[in-house]
Amino acid sequence: MTAPPEILDVQISGLHANGFGVAHVPGLGHLYVPFAFPGQQVTVTHIKEVRSGQWQGELVDKPFHHCSLAGRCGGCLWPAVEYAAQLREKEQLFRRGIARMPAIANLPINIHAAPQATGYRSRLHLHANFFQQKFEFGFYAKGTRTPLPVTQCAVASPALQQTVTGLTALRSQNFEVVQDFGFGIELIDLVEEGKVLMTLYSTPERRDLLRTVQPVLAAADRNAIVALAHVDDATLFRWQRIGDVQMYTRAGCFQQVNRAQSDTIREILRIYLTETNSRTLLDLYSGSGNYSLPFARLVALIRGFDENQVGIGVAQHNLQQNNITNAQYTCADTASALRQMLNEPDSPSPDLVILDPARFGIGPEVPALLQRLHPRAVALVSNRMQAFTTDARRLLAAQFRPTKLHLVDCFPFTPHWNVVSFWRNT
Repeated sequence: MTAPPEILDVQISGLHANGFGVAHVPGLGHLYVPFAFPGQQVTVTHIKEVRSGQWQGELVDKPFHHCSLAGRCGGCLWPAVEYAAQLREKEQLFRRGIARMPAIANLPINIHAAPQATGYRSRLHLHANFFQQKFEFGFYAKGTRTPLPVTQCAVASPALQQTVTGLTALRSQNFEVVQDFGFGIELIDLVEEGKVLMTLYSTPERRDLLRTVQPVLAAADRNAIVALAHVDDATLFRWQRIGDVQMYTRAGCFQQVNRAQSDTIREILRIYLTETNSRTLLDLYSGSGNYSLPFARLVALIRGFDENQVGIGVAQHNLQQNNITNAQYTCADTASALRQMLNEPDSPSPDLVILDPARFGIGPEVPALLQRLHPRAVALVSNRMQAFTTDARRLLAAQFRPTKLHLVDCFPFTPHWNVVSFWRNT
């Protein structure tokens, strides 16, 4: 077949590593279909060749019973698929990814399913604009910068959905704005405050324009606190109480979007700390101390480092508010922090090092520097499969040996896991 038909009915038989459904079409080759899932019989159109023998198409029938943007927004790649089926396929994708690393592939895998597949997100990023006296907002279509107007989000928490509903009502109004402009909106569900933090992002030149519409956006939801990024966003709010520790957050401070599964990861770490009688803890990429500060009563010493000053500032606030004196958090990138510790006279080797990097992983220098520090063990928390496999190979090359493996599903309807792996220093 030299060219595909305009419309094609296919059986989805597998998944690509990126989560796209895969169909094998005689005479055509592999056909990749976003938002399709193994076992589905689907109709595909707009079929284009992406490379020799490999094609990509679009679903004709979108599962709108999942949400109004299903099959277009990139947030849910497998809309309306039964959660148990998602877990099975996600595990197989992960096992394929580690198949060439027998030291990891031979470990038992502990799977931690999400307590709920919908309504779990505590944070949303929206793209908004005022154009010709009208307000619009939404998500980008998958793989594009084309905005999709949103009225609901199946995975948003109820409080965030309420704010989205309030913003939706503004679409019917006319606004006297001096010029058209675009901006970003971040919504954070402040559960303990009973509020939603709405932070408005723009270029410095547009901040005065945003200030004029701030009251309008605040009126959309009486439970919303509206702040301008880099202007009035330094207020700290209660984020989560973990045992006897009250954690805080603020606009611009990263927090995991799935609070329940963040608790799961923390419990995995707590159990390991207790079982190994770890007394000194080094938290690299610490942010506000989410995965270390709650353990202050369990260990003798915590040191945390992160290059993000906002996160470190929140961590220091957390220490002060909880009267914790056996922990310190410093703003520094990971490689610099490790070199600093290696140059400190009589610096004790940590019992456990927690690595919780951003989605691109720990970087090439870190494993060798860690090895020189001689920690008893390392816990690597990875939120992207490619980053995990890259970091795992680097840790193996630095003579660390994997001992435990946990898969925590923080993002139902996607192929992503948070991978918690433990490593011993050999």
